[in-house]
Amino acid sequence: MGYSGSRHKALSSWNAVVSKLLSSISSYSSTSVSLLEKVYTEGKGRHDIPLEEALVHIDKQLQAIDNAHKLLQSCQQKLLAHRNTSHTLVPINRLPWEILSRIVVLGTEGDKEMDSRLSDYYEAEQIHEWDNISELGEVDWIAGGQEEAYEGGSVYSICPYGEFVPFPRLFAQVCRKWRNVALSTATVWTTIDFSKNSDWVKELLTRSKGCPITVVMNLEGIPSSSLDEQCSDMFLQIDPHVSRVESLHLTTSHHLYIKEMLDRWAASWSRSNPFLRRLSIRAAKVPGLIELSNQDEVSKYRDFMKKVQELEIHGVSISWDDSIFQNLTSLKLTGIGLGRESPTTMQIYQFLSSSPNLESLTFTSFTVAAIPRSRSEYPPPIDLQRLHTFSLNHSLFSNVVDRTYIFILSIINAPNLERLTMESVPGIETAFEPFIERLKKNSGDVVSKIKYLRLSNCILLHNTLVELFKLMPQIEDLGVRRIVGFGTAMIEELGYLSSGDNDRLLPLLRTLRIIQCDAVDDWFALEDMVRIRKPSDGYSNALFETEIDKLVVKWCGLEKNEYMENWLRQNIRRVVFESRHAGLQQEGDDDIDGIEGVDDWVEEANVGAFEQAQLGWGED
Repeated sequence: MGYSGSRHKALSSWNAVVSKLLSSISSYSSTSVSLLEKVYTEGKGRHDIPLEEALVHIDKQLQAIDNAHKLLQSCQQKLLAHRNTSHTLVPINRLPWEILSRIVVLGTEGDKEMDSRLSDYYEAEQIHEWDNISELGEVDWIAGGQEEAYEGGSVYSICPYGEFVPFPRLFAQVCRKWRNVALSTATVWTTIDFSKNSDWVKELLTRSKGCPITVVMNLEGIPSSSLDEQCSDMFLQIDPHVSRVESLHLTTSHHLYIKEMLDRWAASWSRSNPFLRRLSIRAAKVPGLIELSNQDEVSKYRDFMKKVQELEIHGVSISWDDSIFQNLTSLKLTGIGLGRESPTTMQIYQFLSSSPNLESLTFTSFTVAAIPRSRSEYPPPIDLQRLHTFSLNHSLFSNVVDRTYIFILSIINAPNLERLTMESVPGIETAFEPFIERLKKNSGDVVSKIKYLRLSNCILLHNTLVELFKLMPQIEDLGVRRIVGFGTAMIEELGYLSSGDNDRLLPLLRTLRIIQCDAVDDWFALEDMVRIRKPSDGYSNALFETEIDKLVVKWCGLEKNEYMENWLRQNIRRVVFESRHAGLQQEGDDDIDGIEGVDDWVEEANVGAFEQAQLGWGED
C-alpha cells in the first residue's frame, strides 16, 4: 500500500504542476496578443520605452522560452522512453533479449533471399540520400544518423514492388531496446559490400565483431586507370579481418582483373589461416581464361582454396588442369562457352573427379570442347554418392550444349540424384526435344531416381513429355512453367487408367505445380485426375500408389470457377489457384518470374539455403 500511495502522490503532484503549466501557457497566449498590439504597433502616441530596447528584452525572453521548450521536450522524451519500455503497457517488451535477437537474424535471412530474387530482374536504383538523421525527426536513441550518413544513399532501393529496406535497419529504428538488440547481434552485420561508403564499411566491420563475414567487391564500373588505387583502399580496410572471410564475391568487367584480385587475396591469406568456404567470381563483360604461371602459384592458390565448398564461376575459365578445388559440395558454372576458355572433356572430367563430395551441380550456358562422338570413348563414370541436385540452364540450346550436358550426365554415377531442373531464361523458350532424345539414349539410367523435376521455358511437345516422365517413374514433385506441350491432354494422361502397371504415368506424384501453361484449360480434367488418384475413390482400382496432396495452378487457361476451386480444396490438402484475370500479372510479364510465382515452386524436402538458390525456387 505504501508503494501505491507514493505513486498516487507523485501523480497528484505532477497533475497539479501540469495544470499550472497549461494555465500559464493560456495566459502567455493572451498576453502575447496584447504584446503585439502595444509594443510592435508603430503608433503616434508617446512610449515610455524605446522600441529597440523593448525588442532586446523580448528576444531575451523568447530565448528563455525556447530553453524551457527544449526542457519540456527532454522531459517528454524521457517519460515516453520509460513508457515504451514498460512490460505491462508494451507486451512485446516481455520477450527475452535472445528471442528478439533471433527475430532480427531470421529477418536478415529473409533479406538475403529477397535480394537474391530481385537481383536477377532489375538493377536497384538508389533514391534517397540522407546526410543526417533529421529526415527521421528527433530520434535521440539513433546515434547521430551514422547509418544513413555512412551508407550514402542506400537506405532505400526502388523496385517494381515498392521500397526495400534492409531488415536490421528497420528493426533498429523501432525503439531504443530494439536498436540495442540489433547492434549487439553481430551476425546481421556480416555482409561487407565495398560499393558502400568506406566509413559504413568500417562500421560494419566493427559491428560484425569476430563473426565470419561475406565480402562483396564489385569493380565492374571502375575505370582501369583507378582500379589499382581502389583495390589498395579496399584491402587496407579488409586486411585485419581477412582470416574471418567466409564468403567472397568478386565481379569485374574483364577476366584479367579477376586474376589481379585473386592474387591480392592470395597474398593476404598467405599471412593468415584461410577460412574461405564460398567463392563467386564473375567477369561481366570480357570472359576468358585465368592461367596460373607456375607450380608455386598453383600451390599458393590451392592452399587458400582448399576449404572452399561452394564455388560459382561466371564468364571465367580457371586453370582446369591444376585441381585447385578439392573439397567442393556445390558447383555452378555459367557463361563459359566455345573458345579458348572452354575446358576439354578430360579437363572437366578431372575437375569433377577432384571433388567426390559434390552435392549440387548447376550449368548455365556452359559447353565442353572436344566431346567424343561415341559413348564407348567416354571415360569411366565418376562416383558422386552425395550428388542430389542437377540443374541445366541455357538461353538457347544447341547441338554442342545438348552434347555437353549429356556428356556430363553420362560420366557421373549419382545413385542419390533426386532433383533435376531444366530451364532457359524468361522470354526465350528453348527446344529441349533433341536433348531429351539424347538423354533417353545415353543417360536414362542416371535420372531414373529423380523425385523433384522442374521444367521452365522449354519447348517440349506432349509425346516428348510423356517419354521424359517414363524415364523418371519416381517423381513425387513436378513443377512446369511455360511448357508448350503441358496442357489438358497431359492432365488427362496423368489420370489415365490402364490394366498394365507399366502404363501408369508418374504413379508416385504427390505435388503438381503448373504455372503459365495456356493449354491447361479444362477443370473437369483436373477433377478426374484428382478423383482417379485418390486411393479411397472407387475409380482408382489401386493403380496409383499416392494421391495429389498439393496442387498449384497459376495464370493458365482456366477461367475462375468457385465451385471447382471449392471441390479441389475439399479433396486436396493444399490448393493454390490464380487465373490470368485475377488483376495481378498477365502472361508475358517478366515480373512473374521475379517474385510472385516463385513461392509455389518450393521443394517440400529439407533443402539448404544454397541448394535452394541453385534450384531457383523460393520459400513457401
